[in-house]
Amino acid sequence: MKTVFVSSLCYDTDERVVVARLDFDGTWYHYSYTRGVLRAMYLLPFDCKAKVQHVQYWPELPPRIAVRRMRKSRSEYPRFLAWMGLDAPDAMAELGISGGIKATDSFQTMPLPERTPEGQYVTDFFTRGLWQAGLPSVDAARRLATGDRLWLIKDPLSPWCSYKLFADPDGRGPYVGYLPRLFATDIARLLDRCGSAVEVRVRQVNQDAPTVMMVLCRLTSPWPDGFLPFDGQDDFVSLASPDPVECTDEGCIECAFHRQQAAYKRGHEETAISA
Repeated sequence: MKTVFVSSLCYDTDERVVVARLDFDGTWYHYSYTRGVLRAMYLLPFDCKAKVQHVQYWPELPPRIAVRRMRKSRSEYPRFLAWMGLDAPDAMAELGISGGIKATDSFQTMPLPERTPEGQYVTDFFTRGLWQAGLPSVDAARRLATGDRLWLIKDPLSPWCSYKLFADPDGRGPYVGYLPRLFATDIARLLDRCGSAVEVRVRQVNQDAPTVMMVLCRLTSPWPDGFLPFDGQDDFVSLASPDPVECTDEGCIECAFHRQQAAYKRGHEETAISA
């Protein structure tokens, strides 16, 4: 099972809130809302409250997520894959690495890190906020090379305990972007338990990419015993219920559609089992 979370920026507080998750079981995409949406209800205009308790099943990426992935038909798609270090199309990997960032809205996607067979915490990401950091930071980013270590230094002015990334351990010179904000709490836990074994290294620098996809990094750490990603962060918890409230509004077309999708999925699975 692969998982990405969907977050949105609250413009009045500048807080980034996780509002949904998308799971892929190899055949079906499972879309569900998380508890964060209850704090940011205005971000998603629901037609009925029943929607937040249901898992929506899709044989393809849900439209609201599909728009965050570059179309394969576009001529620049191979270059888009190369920027992410991918050799072949992979919808969930693309959403996780790219962040699903669009200039037209504030939604982003992020992966749920999984423990590797070697017992490592590994996640790939593009540095955030590089253009806003200014030209000295952009120039410093362009001088980075594959394999360079970047140092995590907490931004004392950030209300979100964000980490700036520097090319030297003392934080001298321009920083080259931020760690994605929603990883900050987990990384603080890993740093507390694993110290200098938590490493960020440059995977590649894409000189021809926009700044949001210029510096691709990989963060690695030992996976401590008992560690769970985003543990204790309420916004990440799915609201999907095993016994959800059913929508009684006959005019709610979307709920009717998802009931049909769920029925089709059950029928498809029963056919596969009987075969």
